[in-house]
Amino acid sequence: DLLDRIPRAKSLLPGFGDAITAIDVTADGHWILATTDTYLLLVPTSTTPGKGMTGFSKALGKNKPVPIMLRPRKE
Repeated sequence: DLLDRIPRAKSLLPGFGDAITAIDVTADGHWILATTDTYLLLVPTSTTPGKGMTGFSKALGKNKPVPIMLRPRKE
């Protein structure tokens, strides 16, 4: 069955409820950068700092990272 071969998400990361307009991930998978209409959202995905594990390879469980909201200024 096709659905059995599609990878499933490891973790549901917290957000702030606004629609994501674009998303990108660093090459090493340790950071997610998402954009909304009014701010950037930076999310660390490391499960254990220094160990090299990320939420892409192991479920984060209760240790979900806190997203960082970045609001760039026009200046």
